[in-house]
Amino acid sequence: PGSIALEMVAHLLHSGAIVVLTTTTYNKNRLRFYRKFYQDHAGEGAELHVVPCNQGSAQDVEALVNWLFATVTEQAGAAVKVVKRPMAPALVLPFGAIKDLATLDQLGAGAEAAMRAMLLNVERLVAKIAVKLRAQGMPERPCHVVLPLSPGLAATKRLKWRSSPCELRIIAA
Repeated sequence: PGSIALEMVAHLLHSGAIVVLTTTTYNKNRLRFYRKFYQDHAGEGAELHVVPCNQGSAQDVEALVNWLFATVTEQAGAAVKVVKRPMAPALVLPFGAIKDLATLDQLGAGAEAAMRAMLLNVERLVAKIAVKLRAQGMPERPCHVVLPLSPGLAATKRLKWRSSPCELRIIAA
């Protein structure tokens, strides 16, 4: 709550987008907050999927990508009901942020966790999405990845996957 990413989600929901929001705090209070947030901001056709994911965990990133591209079903008596179809993202906003005030001579476990969450696993997320898109031959439109602008990051990068019709566009914001 109160983040730049949440402001982006509000705008996306208002425009009727299907949004997958990840959170490391997946509990009744947080889900209640997101339900109210959805009610306050959702436009026609909007969906909000709140999914537990620790962006610092390679296993969680892998599970998130697998969930995005999977069909989720539920047994309803003798019938099987589809509760989620595969979702090929058009826009990815990996805004995981961990406060780390360590200086170069004080790097420790906290700094390493911050690097995993804000750099290494963001790259892992983007790569895994690209692999899934390429393997499934979708989508025809590129997937845009918007990264928070940080020192040392080029203003705009473009990454093209040559062996497939899909593209990933990396945009620093």
